[in-house]
Amino acid sequence: MSAAAPGTPTRQASVVAQIACRVASLVCRVCLMCLMCLVGTLTTACADTPEQQAEAALLAKGLSRRGATWELADEALLRRRLSQLERMQTELFASHRTLPALIQENQTHWGQLGRQVESLEKKLKSLSTNHADRPKLERQLAQLQRTVAPPNELSRLPALRTLAKQQLARELDILVKTLWCRAALSQLREQQPQLARDPEVKRHLSQLGGALSTLEAYRDSSDLLTKCEDLVLVPHSTIYQEGGHWRLGVIVNDTVPLTVSWMPRSNDILLASGVAATCKARIDESRRQRQLEVEKDRVVTATPIVLTTLRFGSQAVENVPAWRLPPEAADLGSRLGERAVDQWKVSLHPERLQAEVRRSVLR
Repeated sequence: MSAAAPGTPTRQASVVAQIACRVASLVCRVCLMCLMCLVGTLTTACADTPEQQAEAALLAKGLSRRGATWELADEALLRRRLSQLERMQTELFASHRTLPALIQENQTHWGQLGRQVESLEKKLKSLSTNHADRPKLERQLAQLQRTVAPPNELSRLPALRTLAKQQLARELDILVKTLWCRAALSQLREQQPQLARDPEVKRHLSQLGGALSTLEAYRDSSDLLTKCEDLVLVPHSTIYQEGGHWRLGVIVNDTVPLTVSWMPRSNDILLASGVAATCKARIDESRRQRQLEVEKDRVVTATPIVLTTLRFGSQAVENVPAWRLPPEAADLGSRLGERAVDQWKVSLHPERLQAEVRRSVLR
């Protein structure tokens, strides 16, 4: 058989194959060079500089950078909460003066208009439902009831109820933040000197040209916290009436503010399931679940729990037994029974929109 002539399909295929081999070889060389560059880059990145090693060591000590200063992890939150408390305690101080003034004003007006209200109520009771004078008298009574109320029914006045509700929320918020700041400052005063003496910390800070935060920045904090404690770390608290129940404020585990419904003659503390989860209340293995009649013809299964701490203003008790309501009973909210805490004697003063707690003799 004769050899293929130049330009035939067989020779063309051979040329194409040679070109393909050369291109593939070139691509392989380029890929290998890229891989070597990537390995070199990663090797350089993984080799920390002395400054990076020093920074990692300080982070491992629980410190965080703020410019050229290194501080404990909670200091940023501490500064923010102290700043909030500065404003909040001023607002609460003003509110503590406004609410009693409005209560006194209502008492004065009730002395002037109370007989008129009682006279209208008595007159309306004597009239039939279709009496011609009834609509006019009802309008007069409604107008008076929007502006004045009996001293022991202050929550009937929307303005007073709203102010009391806001004031209670402020009291609880300030109390939680004050307790947290006190604990954070105490921890800072203990840890900062230890870190300042730590030779490793000194060496790493020197490498970075940085400095450790000082307690001087918190010099005035104790005075601020004392002012806050004078307002909220007291044996009384604001109350208001809503949905037929008096509403009180407590702190669970010194971290969770909670508004509860007051339950006269009850021995139980009931927590909504969501609240119990937030409080991280632990299950009480020494007690069994029980059926609770929470309303007429309504029974729910409650789970026994223990609250590490329950606080009412300045009064705190530990290891308090309570009950966790099931999720389907979330509409009931959380409730505090009058006899639920042996160590407390709580008195309600509707005429002042205040509840007072004092230590009682254990039963």
